[in-house]
Amino acid sequence: MNKTLLFIIILVVVFGGVVWFLGKRGGEEISSPPPPPPPTQLPVSPTPTPISSLVGSPARTPTPTPTQIVATPKTAAVNMTDSGFNPAETTINAGDTVRFVNQGNQARWPASAIHPTHDLYPEKGGCISSSFDACRGLAKGESFLFTFNVKGSWPYHDHLAPSFKGIIIVQ
Repeated sequence: MNKTLLFIIILVVVFGGVVWFLGKRGGEEISSPPPPPPPTQLPVSPTPTPISSLVGSPARTPTPTPTQIVATPKTAAVNMTDSGFNPAETTINAGDTVRFVNQGNQARWPASAIHPTHDLYPEKGGCISSSFDACRGLAKGESFLFTFNVKGSWPYHDHLAPSFKGIIIVQ
């Protein structure tokens, strides 16, 4: 039994030596990665060199400036009389204002169609539904101003005399 144990120990030592010897190359172990090469440093100039001096200056081309035409908002007038709206049809641009002026003897209440809900013009916020609503009868000489921001055809009426109708066309 002692001979068998001694044989196994010698075999392990020899095998370990062979593995160690084969694992070495020129004094370095194969399992160790080679050291990284030192970083290459480029010379640093104290003052940056403009690219144009390296590649030549291109001819300067003026950059065109877009011209924006901004329409100045305008105010159109619609007179409210004892016989209706004058003019009954008014065409304006988005962002323009319409001044409804009562020139009649009776109170007038301009508002978005449809009577009595006033909800056809889509911007909300008036006293009933739409923001296009004077919210009360206007006495002779009083006026109501409304700015139309939404494009479309917007019928309106006099809430106090629903048969008086008109239309604002917003382009």
